[in-house]
Amino acid sequence: METTEIAPTAQSKLPKVATGDWISSLPDEILSHILSFLPTKYAVGTSCLSRRWKDLWTGLYELDLDNRDTLLGNTGNRYEILRRQDFEFTRFVDRVLREHKDLNSLRRFRIHFDAPNSKVSPNLLMRLRLASDESRLEEMDVSFEVNRSCLPDTLYSLNRLKILKLNSAVLQSATKGSVLLPSLNMLQLLRVRIKDCESLSSLISGCPVLETLHLENCYYSNRKEGDELIASLPYLKNLTVISKGFLGNQLCSFIIEAPCLEQLYLDHFSEFEFLDSSRPMSCLHSVHIDIGHYRISERGLIRFLAHVSSAKEIHLSPQILNVMLDFHRDVQLPIFPNLTRLTIEDPESSFVLHSLLNSAPKLQSIVIDLRDASMSWTKLARTPRPQCLLSSLEEIKVKNIYADEDQMNMVAYLLKAGAVLKKVDVHLYEDVNYNDLSMQHRAEDRDRLGSLLKLPRGSKACEAHLFLPNGDEIGL
Repeated sequence: METTEIAPTAQSKLPKVATGDWISSLPDEILSHILSFLPTKYAVGTSCLSRRWKDLWTGLYELDLDNRDTLLGNTGNRYEILRRQDFEFTRFVDRVLREHKDLNSLRRFRIHFDAPNSKVSPNLLMRLRLASDESRLEEMDVSFEVNRSCLPDTLYSLNRLKILKLNSAVLQSATKGSVLLPSLNMLQLLRVRIKDCESLSSLISGCPVLETLHLENCYYSNRKEGDELIASLPYLKNLTVISKGFLGNQLCSFIIEAPCLEQLYLDHFSEFEFLDSSRPMSCLHSVHIDIGHYRISERGLIRFLAHVSSAKEIHLSPQILNVMLDFHRDVQLPIFPNLTRLTIEDPESSFVLHSLLNSAPKLQSIVIDLRDASMSWTKLARTPRPQCLLSSLEEIKVKNIYADEDQMNMVAYLLKAGAVLKKVDVHLYEDVNYNDLSMQHRAEDRDRLGSLLKLPRGSKACEAHLFLPNGDEIGL
């Protein structure tokens, strides 16, 4: 009987795959890359798998140290638990920095210690000493809940560092020329204690290509009267300065030159000016101004608004509007030729609103928040309508309306004066709980507030909508 040979199939030609520990046979570079996706604690933990894995973690290019990865149980004395946790985390960080093969090879370093009342040593990171020319570090993120962590001086002269985020750190004394971060494009300082104005000025001046600067609740340990931070930031695009909740040695006056600035956010900060420059801020897109409990003079506000007059979007706080309310009648706001969106909080008079509308000839959208406004509305029937109401304003949003007489008159004026309006949204005050009102009161409120929808409109294309606090539209 003749036998036939069976040709080997494609599947039978495939090499046999080992059923053992094939992962350990991969090159060190690949294994290190895999470990880089793990929190550092777990990457270090792989050292106990076998002799092959013992030192692999020491070649990591990223270190992510977070005390939440070393949390202990909740049983026992709370003080003792916190003390042990501080000790364990400190020992772990010290081990990682001591045993890593080459700290200069790191691309990213992050350490977060989120624990109030911690006693972690402020010198915890002093082992992180990097060589300015050899270090490959591109991103550093240091955050402590309470402690003020001291940083090694070598961190302020890293050639490749692009992102630096510090939370609750201490910026030691820095003199002009002592800081050089030629690649840094983002600097974020939160609750950082800075020795003096000169130190902050030296840090900022040492970042020639900085694009984003965020300063939040930072303060000086030694502030002198008359200190001014003067800086030229030719590539700066985003600037945020927040001093909310800090009444002590806040940051000194800022005087900057930033021709490429796109976004400016000031919260509870008023000591800010621009260097006079022949180059207009043509890139400016959005401006948010809230001086909080600070004061600003009429002259200072006019000068500031003139510098940001090229912005396309502006948000003004109640305190800014209050300064405008005290303007002499002959004081004119600067013209905002590019402004298309305006947000204002608690306008207290028709004078302020009318002045802003007159200054924005191309305004397309306005948001009016009446949360705490006690408005005094004077009829503007004999006053010429602002240009934007005649030709460009298409959307109006009124938030937190009580629908008292003055507020109703304001909405009525805007509805009637807006010749090209397309949409008007009116939102009731968000603390009003209509579910608890009697049916009779609910019907009365609906009828009174719903009358807004029936007011005469200057634009036939305008649609008006009334909303409850939860966002549901009231239909009549």
